[in-house]
Amino acid sequence: MNVGSIQKVVEIPLPTSNQTVEIDCDQLGTARETLNMFGNEVTDMKYWIHFALFYNVKRDSPEEAVSILERGLMSPGSSEDRCKCLNLLASIYFKMYKAPKYQADVDQKNHFLIQATEKFNEASQLNPHNQVSLVGKGLIYLAKKDPVQAHREFTNALRVSPNFIPALFGLARIQYSQKTFKDALATYQRIARLNPFMTHPDPRIGIGLCFNKLNRFDEAVQAFDRAVVMNPSSVPANILLATIEFDISKQLDPYEDIPDEERLANYCSAMERVELALDIDPTKSSALILMAHGYYLREEMDFALEALRRAEKYADSRFMQSETHYQLARAFHFMEDFDKAFYHYYHAIDINENHTSARYGYGQMLIHNGYYDEAKAEFEKLWHLNIKNMDVTTVLCVLNAHIGFNDSDQSVKQKALTDFDRISKAFVEDKYKNPDISTVKAWFFEQRKNPVKALASLKKAKELYERLHRPVPFELLNRMGNMAFKAKYHTEAIEHYSEALEIVRKLPSKGGYRGLAVYYNLGRAHEAAHNTEQARKIYKYIIDHGPEFVLARLRLAAIEEKLKHHGKVDEIIHEVLDLDEDNVEVKKIQALYQLRRGDYHSPRNLLHTLADKNDLVAMTALGSLYLIKGRQLKQEQEKSQREVYYKRSVELFQKALNLNSKNIWAANCITVALAETGRMQEANEGFWKILQNCPKPEFNINYAHTCALLGDYGNAIRFYEVASKKYQHRDHQIMEWIARVYYITGKERKNLESLETALDWTQRALRLKPDHKIALHNLALLQQTRAQLISERIKGGQSKAAPTASTTSTNTNSTTATSPNISLMELKKVMDWTQWSTKTFEEILKDEYKKLMFDRELVKHRVAFGKSIFQSFDKKKKELEIMEEQKEVERKEREKIDEEERLVEEQKAAEEAALEDERRKRAVEEDRIRNERLQEYAEKQRILYSREEKSKRRRYSSDEDEKNMSSRKARRGF
Repeated sequence: MNVGSIQKVVEIPLPTSNQTVEIDCDQLGTARETLNMFGNEVTDMKYWIHFALFYNVKRDSPEEAVSILERGLMSPGSSEDRCKCLNLLASIYFKMYKAPKYQADVDQKNHFLIQATEKFNEASQLNPHNQVSLVGKGLIYLAKKDPVQAHREFTNALRVSPNFIPALFGLARIQYSQKTFKDALATYQRIARLNPFMTHPDPRIGIGLCFNKLNRFDEAVQAFDRAVVMNPSSVPANILLATIEFDISKQLDPYEDIPDEERLANYCSAMERVELALDIDPTKSSALILMAHGYYLREEMDFALEALRRAEKYADSRFMQSETHYQLARAFHFMEDFDKAFYHYYHAIDINENHTSARYGYGQMLIHNGYYDEAKAEFEKLWHLNIKNMDVTTVLCVLNAHIGFNDSDQSVKQKALTDFDRISKAFVEDKYKNPDISTVKAWFFEQRKNPVKALASLKKAKELYERLHRPVPFELLNRMGNMAFKAKYHTEAIEHYSEALEIVRKLPSKGGYRGLAVYYNLGRAHEAAHNTEQARKIYKYIIDHGPEFVLARLRLAAIEEKLKHHGKVDEIIHEVLDLDEDNVEVKKIQALYQLRRGDYHSPRNLLHTLADKNDLVAMTALGSLYLIKGRQLKQEQEKSQREVYYKRSVELFQKALNLNSKNIWAANCITVALAETGRMQEANEGFWKILQNCPKPEFNINYAHTCALLGDYGNAIRFYEVASKKYQHRDHQIMEWIARVYYITGKERKNLESLETALDWTQRALRLKPDHKIALHNLALLQQTRAQLISERIKGGQSKAAPTASTTSTNTNSTTATSPNISLMELKKVMDWTQWSTKTFEEILKDEYKKLMFDRELVKHRVAFGKSIFQSFDKKKKELEIMEEQKEVERKEREKIDEEERLVEEQKAAEEAALEDERRKRAVEEDRIRNERLQEYAEKQRILYSREEKSKRRRYSSDEDEKNMSSRKARRGF
């Protein structure tokens, strides 16, 4: 973000005084000062976002911006503002994850990445279509090396907005990393078309890189040139052009006819571009490395080293740090300062294990110092990194021969010659495999506390053993289990140890002590996976077959102590001390057990003796002892003695911290002392700091305790639940604490849902420990409190309904005026709860519960109160039953009236149907009569017509006869 785009002066309304104040951001102090100054005044989330942007961009202080945004999330704001706040917070966490100063601390880096992921996910829940959230999640997946998921997120963002440029950049980056350079080129070109004037970042850089990978070098140069034309201050474009020009200037290929003048011109142009890039950004490590490369070509090593030392100072990523060490090693190697070259080659590999050139140089240094076995391992690692060139192969062959011929044993020499032939042949056939290389690599990762990568290397070694049809050593499987255990993959660790034991059982004497060590590791894995009974059986097996295996006895004692089997714990400890009565460590463990069960006298002398010898464990335990003593003095007249104990405990914890600043338990106990002496806010802040450095469930619980006491119930619940989850929800005490916070919340806010949640957690705790009397009491209290709240709601509902009843008293259906706000069935259920809780309280008043230190007067009050509530419910129940009876009578009356109305309607319908039938019949009869008459009329007409025709024919015949008679008369002479 541009610094100028952040408003310098901002007006903030103050809700407490109804005034507006102008804040000049340049005058702001630290984030803590800002929070203290405006924490209760600034209520709108958008102002916190503004402050955070200022700290992140103008002050370049992402840590302070994070604290501001965390406070801002607790302020009211629109859904859009909350989404912005979460996205900004996630982006800053991701920025810190990428920051050079955190690269060495893997745990801190992972914490930042987890926080960024969580915040982007929260933002996505508020708005699943927010492009910033989608792109942010895509970048996180890229950081996790998961391009498939990253591609999905970028694609989702592009579905929302097809021309969203950050998503297009992410998509292009994936395409480039997957070597689909044509697709990446098309995407970068699309970005350039969408925003032809964009230079930060510049899509033309991506276009040039893609052209370079596609061997279209002239077009790549044109793209970089165009980037420089658009932005002459473009450092990446100038560096890339300088790199190309350096490559041309040092080109020694005899088939490339490049004149010396052109080489010199390219070299000078490259140096000018590098100098320009450094004028723009003097801290650009890649430009400094390139400048050193230029001096190296001219063999000006002093200038090269000066540039490289500046590059080392400003290296802003692990890749650049590794490259800087490699270039320094290369320079010292050239100057034949082999010790410094060795140092820098090693650190280049340490930072980036895949830096093949550094590995090659490191292997050369090992050979120079005579470490031929180690050098062989390094060059074999290069082989596994697919650097199968002739140089690596030749060095490997020479090393095998050298190691073999320096040995007096003829068979070893022969093996070396065989290896020479095998590696030479494998190079041609691409069949070279050696599981030992993977085990060496695993050791490398193990030393750097990366068990996940170490496990992956060991799995590769096992795969190679199986592919070569060689028996897998049980030691390898045991190491795989160890790495899985360290990575907290407990189920997988159990599988590896079990597989190792299958081999051990077939060995003579079942592997002896080494076999028992595998059994012990399996027991530890079962214990970590909460398979307690299985772990106990394994430890007992080890003790039976190896009585001197003290660690198994101590782990069995730890399990028994957790199960409160104190007699068995004492028995096991005494057995160990019988084996070695001077074992101070075991005595120390015994003292800790005694302290935990409340025996403060027995271990005191031992702890004092060890504490005087600066034993950190004893010192911390002794401090805890004084802390417990102070906690037990609760009377006012004991105040001075209580203060003495607390002071002594803090002194011991402080001394332990001075001896070891990373003693997290001592720091925790000091914070506990603060909490118990009433300095709750300081304790809360202290527990939070401890939790950031060591997120153990115990510290989650302590922080949650202080949050609950300070009224921060949301955080209390959240951190209790985190602790419960870490114990796989198997700790009933944590569940009771969670229930207590929900109970307080429900009671204060009269929230029935919170009480229901408290009930659920208490019931879960009781399922884990059914005989837990305190949890039973708490369950009864919750049931009664819930019944009380429902009773109050019923009364509240009646009082609201009363006016309605008076105004509608003239209505015949008056029962509807006081309709209940609870059904009869629900009321009966509540009455059952009340009756059960009352009976439980009555049970608690019995003599067998006296030792539990319940306030018997309060319990009696609970019994009386429960009976009172039950009576009120019973009264309400009778009212509801009367109302239900009235409703039933009314229902039957309505049914009777409805039935009568139905019968009348049916009769009416039947009559109407009969009339309709009669009308239909008359109509049919009338139609029949009309048709008959028409037929009769037609018949008469036909008869008349027939008669007329006959009459006409008779007249015609008469006329003809008359004519004939006249003609005859004429012929006769008339």
